[in-house]
Amino acid sequence: MQKTCDEWLILGVTEKGKTFRPSDWADRLCGAFAYYSNNKRWTYSDHVYPILHEGITSVRVHSTFQTADLIGYQFVMNFAQSNQLKLIALAEEPADLIKTADTNDVARSVREFTFALLLHHWKTNAAWRRYKKETLP
Repeated sequence: MQKTCDEWLILGVTEKGKTFRPSDWADRLCGAFAYYSNNKRWTYSDHVYPILHEGITSVRVHSTFQTADLIGYQFVMNFAQSNQLKLIALAEEPADLIKTADTNDVARSVREFTFALLLHHWKTNAAWRRYKKETLP
């Protein structure tokens, strides 16, 4: 891995196109570099953190991670290489655009999850009411 770039995106897809398992690989990988903040919350590093890129679980790695923690940077990049994960070199983007894209991805995921949860709740309640009506006098 001698390539240099400002940012890397490690996709949760192998070079053969298969989804990388386990599904929480990005959280586990980034969790190794996370810390407890002052308000006692688990916080991902600013250098390496999980994101959702076009519906694919991914990890964004900043070049500043290499200067802050060379061994950690090498570990993350070797992890991607040894598991044959797709690497995308990202061009420099304004910070506002990056945050907007990530926020939109998260908002869409939350909407989809909320809809699925409401649909599940509606189906189970309807089935329970039907069951009670049929079995109880």
